[in-house]
Amino acid sequence: MSLVRLAVIALGTFAAVIPAGAQEAVKIGALLSLSGPFASPSKDMHDGMQLALEHRGSKMGGRPATLLVRDDQGKPELAVETANKLIRGDQVDFITGAGLSNIVMAVYRPITSSDNFLIGSNGGPAPIAGKDCSPYFYSASWQNDQTAEVMGEYLTKAGITDVSILAPNYQAGKDLLAGFKRTFKGKILDEIYTPLSQTDFSAEISRVKASAPKAVFVFYPGAWGIQWVKQYSQAGLDKSIPLYSAFTLDEVSIRAIGDASVGMYAAAHWAADTKNAANTKFVTDFKAKFNRIPSAYAAQGYDSIQVIAAAVDVLKGDLKDKKQTQAALKQAKFDSVRGAFKYNTNNFIIQDFYITKVEKAGDELVLSTVSKAVEQVKDVYAAECPMK
Repeated sequence: MSLVRLAVIALGTFAAVIPAGAQEAVKIGALLSLSGPFASPSKDMHDGMQLALEHRGSKMGGRPATLLVRDDQGKPELAVETANKLIRGDQVDFITGAGLSNIVMAVYRPITSSDNFLIGSNGGPAPIAGKDCSPYFYSASWQNDQTAEVMGEYLTKAGITDVSILAPNYQAGKDLLAGFKRTFKGKILDEIYTPLSQTDFSAEISRVKASAPKAVFVFYPGAWGIQWVKQYSQAGLDKSIPLYSAFTLDEVSIRAIGDASVGMYAAAHWAADTKNAANTKFVTDFKAKFNRIPSAYAAQGYDSIQVIAAAVDVLKGDLKDKKQTQAALKQAKFDSVRGAFKYNTNNFIIQDFYITKVEKAGDELVLSTVSKAVEQVKDVYAAECPMK
């Protein structure tokens, strides 16, 4: 018998021993806005995802795992095109990321209606939390309204009688201001929405000054928030009208804002000083790898990979049955950096929320937890979701 024939027989025997597809990688498409105003938070999300894969040795369910990173540039039409390429061309098993809510709204239907899984690592628009919920969507972050609801309740308890509220004019901006109004019991003097393309807020700051509210609440993530806080401080309003926020102050933005952010408050579902073993390891290893404190965006990116990995592990790498994959994602068991992690009926997380404050720790600016504001919160839209 020839050596070639022996080699063919040996190869056939070896292939028979290894389960089909056992060495095929679990492919995760990461749809991120790595250019544009949301670039810094997106980079933090990406770094969190990479660290999660590194912690697992880039394996899930006995299979290699790989991250296919794509830049949607913060453009919904490009995000749809890119998501379709990830599904049809790259044949990914999961898509994660979709940071901005207008991106989520754009790609949500194309992904979920084609029976593909979207693990959201940031935006949580109201429509997909309610009647348009899907068994193919799972959040690794929060529902948009929730963090603003926490701040509205906090300011009410603090005795603030009137406020001006501002946000960009898109789905997340509308959701967050709706959440704030749901719990704030005082008077809204001004409700202002600014175009997504706007980065100069001098006119709005002048309007706030003229209204003279007792406090201001804003939702301006990424580069918008950095510019807002800088201009607010330059106008001297930080000394006379306290500024409160959701997703404006984070470990990324306060480094760019500088000392002007010290003393300002933000509502959050996570902070670097959150007390649990998984978070301690995450923060320590993130700082060692990237030489900076992670933000909530990094924590969400980390947990988005953890959700996927927990499901793939339970299924031992077999992702052929979509119903079984849905069930495994729904029951995902892992040590989350935020502590307790459990999905509600609409696949948004039931979780704790905190009030945080920017402080100086030596030469470093940090967001420190002031108090736990609420425990194990369910979003208000879950009741409208037909899933059980």
